Amino acid sequence: MSTFTVAGNSYTINQSLGYTNLLTTAYHLEMLVMVMSYIAGIVMIIRGFALYKAFGQNINQATRPGEVAGPAVYIIIGVFLFYFPSIFKVGLYTLYGTITPTDLVYKGSDTSRNWDNLYTLINRYCRLIGVISFFRGLLLISRAGEQGTQPGSITKGMIHLVAGIMIYNIGGTILVFQYTFGITKVGGA
Repeated sequence: MSTFTVAGNSYTINQSLGYTNLLTTAYHLEMLVMVMSYIAGIVMIIRGFALYKAFGQNINQATRPGEVAGPAVYIIIGVFLFYFPSIFKVGLYTLYGTITPTDLVYKGSDTSRNWDNLYTLINRYCRLIGVISFFRGLLLISRAGEQGTQPGSITKGMIHLVAGIMIYNIGGTILVFQYTFGITKVGGA
């Protein structure tokens, strides 16, 4: 426990409780994103079928605006969102050849502090940001099914998908860059 004083009041910090709370909060937020992906997937699938139904109803003889591909995009992305964890694992395996992320570890010479807890938090929050980015990427791609969508929404979505997987496996991403560009540590331990 650490104590500090602000404006004449003394406070104590329980570092282990704070660490535990931050770690579990990140995990629960990641699960919240998973639940949101299930709900968004069901909504998109229903919306895609509703748009197809609208094409099938011939209320007046005028042509209906839109394309048949728009509802198909909603249905496909809805299925991807519904199976979000599996699709995410396929992305991890495609980029890294494994579904197990590589954790960051401290390899420096400063042994005065235990860096394991800090790096565990960094890994957990990188995974949270990666899952959110992947989810956002699928939502951006789904907008390609709407009329009047600006060009590049699929590209932005794909960038979010790849970046989300790379951030989720931040340790593996750093290793990939080190091996690809021949980066090595110079001097020191």
